[in-house]
Amino acid sequence: MDGFLDIKPNVGHPGPPPDDVPGFFIVLGDSWEMRHKRARVNAGFRFICDKESQMKIFVGNLAKDVTEEDLKQAFAAFGQVTSVSIISDKFTGVSRGFGFVEMPGKAESQAAITGLNYQDLKGQSLKVNEARPSPQRGRGGRSW
Repeated sequence: MDGFLDIKPNVGHPGPPPDDVPGFFIVLGDSWEMRHKRARVNAGFRFICDKESQMKIFVGNLAKDVTEEDLKQAFAAFGQVTSVSIISDKFTGVSRGFGFVEMPGKAESQAAITGLNYQDLKGQSLKVNEARPSPQRGRGGRSW
């Protein structure tokens, strides 16, 4: 899908979008819009079509009582927040002390990183930086 979100048109039109048809026409697979690298949004909808402009931010050293809403409010001061997740222990449900925030723009994300790194949130100094992909791990077993 070449980095585009999968949102279907709200009008069942199989070909290229005519100019007088209202609704979403978003890049889907091998559609006309995909070949022309074009997305069209009508009716006042706000839409971010390129996933590559999203930035995932790592937030470490979180206090145990920090909620996803607390993180969202802290990052919202720097721009739109797409998603927030705090990682918790799968058995106890207690926060593991880190999480991730996604923001749609690189400039907003960089501003949030520089603005919130080493800032206090509920008594803990946050460690904020761009998230790195997790390393590939083996599937278990022995590797002789």
